[in-house]
Amino acid sequence: MKRGLIFIFLWMFVFGFSQSKLTVINEAKGTPIPNAIISCNDKFLGKTDDNGFLEFKSKCKSIQIKAANYFKESAIVEDEMTVTLINTSSKTQSIETVILEDKSDPKALEILRKVNQFFKSNSPQSLDSYTYKSYDKISLDIDQDSISVYTEIFNNNFNLFKKQKAKDSVNDVSARRIFSKSKLFLWERAQEYLYSKKYGEKVNILDNRISGLKQPIYELIALQGNRDKIPEQIKPENRGLYRFYLTDTIEVEGRKNFVIRFREVSYKKNVKRRKFSGYLYIDIDTYGIKKIESISKDKNDGNITSTWIFFNNKWFLSEESVKLRMSRMMMNNTESTENSENHLKKHKNSFGTYAYLSSKYFDYESPIEENQKDFKGYTFTVKNADGKTLQKYRTEPLSDREKNTYFVIDSLGKNTM
Repeated sequence: MKRGLIFIFLWMFVFGFSQSKLTVINEAKGTPIPNAIISCNDKFLGKTDDNGFLEFKSKCKSIQIKAANYFKESAIVEDEMTVTLINTSSKTQSIETVILEDKSDPKALEILRKVNQFFKSNSPQSLDSYTYKSYDKISLDIDQDSISVYTEIFNNNFNLFKKQKAKDSVNDVSARRIFSKSKLFLWERAQEYLYSKKYGEKVNILDNRISGLKQPIYELIALQGNRDKIPEQIKPENRGLYRFYLTDTIEVEGRKNFVIRFREVSYKKNVKRRKFSGYLYIDIDTYGIKKIESISKDKNDGNITSTWIFFNNKWFLSEESVKLRMSRMMMNNTESTENSENHLKKHKNSFGTYAYLSSKYFDYESPIEENQKDFKGYTFTVKNADGKTLQKYRTEPLSDREKNTYFVIDSLGKNTM
């Protein structure tokens, strides 16, 4: 099992150096920007030519683009990239920059103060009892928009990959083969939540299956997202990490909401964790959290969304969706000898890989009949772990790639154990 896990989680480190093509243009005019400086962690990679074009090699996941009289921009490294820069004379960007460097909007902070003040009374655990279920799906895969292109390139170059086994690791070729038909990793989980003021909380794992593993990873079972806890962006102790601005009021599902924009404060020193910006939707009547949208500061880096539903006058978590950039996979064709013209016409051959999380909550009931025996034992109890009953809880059918993941990865796991 350990050998199988090592293969699954270390595959991303074998796809390193690759060649990228970048075009930098003026966002307002659509014209190329020459002499734009491209760097990675303060290391100079090159300058764009008169056509705003630069071809470079780098192991970096993201780059910084800087040009005279333009605002600095960053971007995730892809095989082919087009980055737009905004001129410093842009009134919109100038106003936004002043705002972002200012302190948080006092009105937004007052709303957040009330969100924290009423969080317990808005929480489901202020009820005497309740129950609901959830279905979670976690996977590692190529960006959904790139799947068809990846499959085509892999099929066209499969014979080449077989010839390259002497040069490339077997794991390298195997990982490419897996991605042509399935995801690299898939984990499904169905849970039942029980709560009683008298007996506490109980979480039953109704069913659970992880591709390639016969036993569940119990450390992962305890992951619960924003369920029944104050989100990081709203905690009072994190006020110094974000800037908040009240931007609008809108109606969502028949209820009026404040819309608050937030972003992380820009630090002079490098910060390892991802920087997100996004929006908070706060119910005007109850100051309960309706929705949080977090969007990556760097293009294509990922997004996180949590949504709540108003049930029995409380705010229950309804849905969570996470997409986070993991690494870049390169489909090399080292045996080809192409001239510069053919090289420019070559298909896109590097692909971003992502971790995906999708959680859906349903079957809310409150109050419930409280039976002490239902709350005995550990907080988390695994009732089933073979995946045979997951069909009862799936909120939508598995895709063909997801179905293939169980077959392909489970077969691979047997061969490596």
